[in-house]
This record gives sequence, C-alpha cells and structure tokens, in this order.
Amino acid sequence: MRWPEFYSAVYLIIKNEKWEVLVWRRISSFKNWYFQIIPAGHLEWEEDYLSCSVREAREELGIEVNKEDLKVIHISHRVMKDERIYFDVYIEIKKYKWEIKRCEDDKCSEIQFVDINNLPNDKFVMYDIETLRKAYAWECFSDIVTY
Repeated sequence: MRWPEFYSAVYLIIKNEKWEVLVWRRISSFKNWYFQIIPAGHLEWEEDYLSCSVREAREELGIEVNKEDLKVIHISHRVMKDERIYFDVYIEIKKYKWEIKRCEDDKCSEIQFVDINNLPNDKFVMYDIETLRKAYAWECFSDIVTY
C-alpha cells in the first residue's frame, strides 16, 4: 500500500465594502491565467495557520496583518489527481486599512476584487469557487476531489 502525500495551505480572504473578494490571475505556475484567491500559500515547517497567513499577506501583497484580525471560516480536504492530499484553511481578514499592491509579478499578472455571488466560472480555479460558496453559506468543511 502506498501512503499519500499530505500538504496544508492557507487562503486569506480579503473582502472590500461591496463584499467582493480579492483574487489574482496566476502566471508561470499552477493553473496559468486562472483567477485564484490571494494571498495563499503552503505552510512552512513549524508554522501555524495564522502565522502563515501573516507571512503570505506580506510576501504577496506587501501588507501587514495582525493575527487578532484573522478568523478561520472554512477547512477543506482536497484530493488531487497526482495523489497529493491537501488540508486547506480559509481565513478571513475581519478588517483592513491598507493599500494593496502586487508584489510577485513573476507569479501574478493582475489583482482585482470580484463579486462573490458572480464569480467567473470559466476563469476561476473551481475548488476556490466551491469553497467560497460553502464558507459564506456557513458550512465549515468541504471535501473536494479534483480529478
């Protein structure tokens, strides 16, 4: 019997006053030219979810986030076709006051806010759409299979 590989990632959900979610268009990596929630990233060794969120916000958007302003709103169990298994944690920023900028031009062609209720299915990573819809329907967990 083969053992699967386990990974864990955070997705930090930043909403504006219109309830639009911040996303980026990916380039030179997974799902090129698709929109995905930003900031996001894998946990590093001995890093907790909130610390990872703070680090990713700084690296990808150049913003400082306080752990006290973060709230876990959803967890997903995601099975990839390459046999990797992810435990993703979706964390919402309860408040923000910064100017957001794009810091990783090698990974991202643009950032923008999109309407949660009208996400562009043909240009959006599908498990992000499914997870956002469940999170904002107050469902705390989802199982996602990507193959």
